[in-house]
Amino acid sequence: MDLRYFKYEEFDSPDYKGSGEKFMDREFIECLDEARDIAGIQFKILSGYRTPQHNRKVGGLTSSSHLIGRAADIHCTHVGKRLKIIEALSMVGFQRFGIAKTFIHVDNDSDKPNAIWLY
Repeated sequence: MDLRYFKYEEFDSPDYKGSGEKFMDREFIECLDEARDIAGIQFKILSGYRTPQHNRKVGGLTSSSHLIGRAADIHCTHVGKRLKIIEALSMVGFQRFGIAKTFIHVDNDSDKPNAIWLY
């Protein structure tokens, strides 16, 4: 699969080189790539796939969608950009968002209900 805006390495767990390409869900990344095109602004990935060890280190939930390669945290501190990013993610079908001061969590974990939450 050719990505227009991302490299698989951006989704690597810091403790496992190549894990982004190996473990990230292809549909998830394709939708993220499409949302980036719609938004027209850079999406800086802070976290994609996480190994169980790294997930524990950062305080992630044991049920984190990062563990199955169906989540990403996108850096964002600007309100206007945050709105553009969330709108674009919604347009391509994402329905799970966590909004923090410095990032937006997005996932497409079909085992979890649609939701929006604040950190």
